[in-house]
Amino acid sequence: MVPDPYAFYQQQVDRLQEAYAAVDVKCRWSGLARGLTFLAAAAAFFAAFFQYRDQAALWWPACGVLTGVFLALVIYHGYYDQQRQRLGLQRAFFRQGLARIRRDWANITNPLTWSTAGSPAGEVASTAPPASSSVMDRVTMTDLDLEGEKSLWRLLNLARTPGGQACLRQWMVTADTLETSRQRQESIRALADADTWRHEFLLSCWGSVSPVSNPATIVAWATGPTLPSWLQSMIWVARLSAAIGILWLIAGMAGLLTAQWLGSGIFVLILFNFLISVFTSGAVHELFRQVASRAEDVRQYDRLLEMLASLPLRTPLLDRLRQRVQSRGSAAVDSEAPSDRGSAHRPAMRSLLTWSILGNLRSGVTFIVYVVLQFTLLWDLHILAGLERWRQRWGQALAGWFASLGELEALAVLAQCRFDHPEWVFPELAPAQTGLAIITGEGVGHPLLGPQAVANPVSLGPWGQALVVTGSNMSGKSTYLRAVGVNLILGRMGGPVDAKAFRMPAVEIGTSMRVADSLADGVSFFMSELRRLKQIVDRSREFSAGQDIQFVYLLDEILQGTNSQERQIAVTRVLQQLLARRAVGAISTHDLQLPDVKELVGQLQVVHFKESFAEVDGKQTMTFDYVMRPGITPTTNALKLLALVGLDATE
Repeated sequence: MVPDPYAFYQQQVDRLQEAYAAVDVKCRWSGLARGLTFLAAAAAFFAAFFQYRDQAALWWPACGVLTGVFLALVIYHGYYDQQRQRLGLQRAFFRQGLARIRRDWANITNPLTWSTAGSPAGEVASTAPPASSSVMDRVTMTDLDLEGEKSLWRLLNLARTPGGQACLRQWMVTADTLETSRQRQESIRALADADTWRHEFLLSCWGSVSPVSNPATIVAWATGPTLPSWLQSMIWVARLSAAIGILWLIAGMAGLLTAQWLGSGIFVLILFNFLISVFTSGAVHELFRQVASRAEDVRQYDRLLEMLASLPLRTPLLDRLRQRVQSRGSAAVDSEAPSDRGSAHRPAMRSLLTWSILGNLRSGVTFIVYVVLQFTLLWDLHILAGLERWRQRWGQALAGWFASLGELEALAVLAQCRFDHPEWVFPELAPAQTGLAIITGEGVGHPLLGPQAVANPVSLGPWGQALVVTGSNMSGKSTYLRAVGVNLILGRMGGPVDAKAFRMPAVEIGTSMRVADSLADGVSFFMSELRRLKQIVDRSREFSAGQDIQFVYLLDEILQGTNSQERQIAVTRVLQQLLARRAVGAISTHDLQLPDVKELVGQLQVVHFKESFAEVDGKQTMTFDYVMRPGITPTTNALKLLALVGLDATE
């Protein structure tokens, strides 16, 4: 583990910037030389063609030499241009590390957005179904800043492949079992200790995979239905046509046919093949669009799959991912050590790449060759037959390979988060126990605030108790609740948390923090809050029977849209229902009498945040230390805030 990740990132950026500048100079000069050589070759060609000064014998060799130099410069320039692109991507990767550590949100960029990460690559992103159908609702995502400009998604989302992003997103919003989180955490720990391999893998993802690549298209073809019977019949027609054409040509070359019969037969064959091509081109080219046009995707992902197959780290989860790539099926082959087996993906991906290239001859400079092959041999149908054989042999395994790659990238991203924040810890994942605090933490900060976050302790539970957070306006109550929620999300994903120590079970989270009214639906602010609280209470019922997953609620100053007397009664009833279902959580409130409600006596643990006032240059100023203290808040600041903004005077 590098002791100072910021210094490491800066060192890499400086190194890559120097290398990029050197390559850029070579690239620009080679580009200029390439252009000048082309013009010189063109001038020599026209001079030779028009016999300038009757020196054709001089101009033609000069044109040939200049053309050779031009082609050499094209290769030379292309080599350095690829180097420049690779160095630029690597530099961008390490700059992202600097931006993430600084929480420089303006310079944190993601290849894909939250919405595109879930589709369509999400169909193959997860190698195991969720332990429950518990997927977080969008209200909680918004309350905890899981998506948006300054969000956990932007902080974590270093993944490059669509599958990796979809997998990371799924883990973020899905409540999984404790064992699932433990297995992820074990693998993330291993990857966090393997800095060299992890950086090489993530850089390969950044430097190899195009942001527009999407393996889901190929997977949809590979796992889809077989070819329709009429296309299978056309494949046999193509084979028969090619055989007849070859035999006819051999017969002509052997002198068994006259030139007239040979020419007539070839003409009839070309006409027949042309008609078959017109009849089949729509269906065949649509399939080629899904597969053959993705040749570059296949080439890019082949290296990443090979890195997964040769992964040197050993954990049960990593072993399963590796074995899936080494297997022809989507399940692990057996318990044999991965290093003892060959990688099944390698011949499969190389074969698919070959068929994809052959099926894409109609694009670019090879179009003329394609036309000749198509009208003499029905080339497309032979390639289609080869792709179908490949699909039948490897198709079902392909989805598992890409899913494993996506999961490995998500694990590596969370391990990189640990690299970026060496002061964070991996939480202790332990089941809830009767009579003990369910969730505890020391030095817990808000992950999105970075180094400036003020750390506080956390203690939620035991069952039958709720944490009540009091304090004046702007003192840090809402931030504290969000800090708890975001760290719980990180912990259940298997990643590190912003704390000195943290203990938690498997959790599902329900929040009510940013409720708004809806004019379109004719719903007031108060009714919106009631509906939201009803959803949270109903959700807690799903987890009250079995405690495999603990329900956690985080409620921020709820039911502000009614009078204080009725609000206290309503809040009391909501808390009673949540406590009765063994849910644990915290609620912030300005109701300083809530802890004295007789129905809740002995069930509330009360803490507070406070402010301080001082006179600076004759003016009253207010500051906050955001430190949580036990007991109910001894101060309020609404009237003092009124005075600070000049609204305390009466006319």
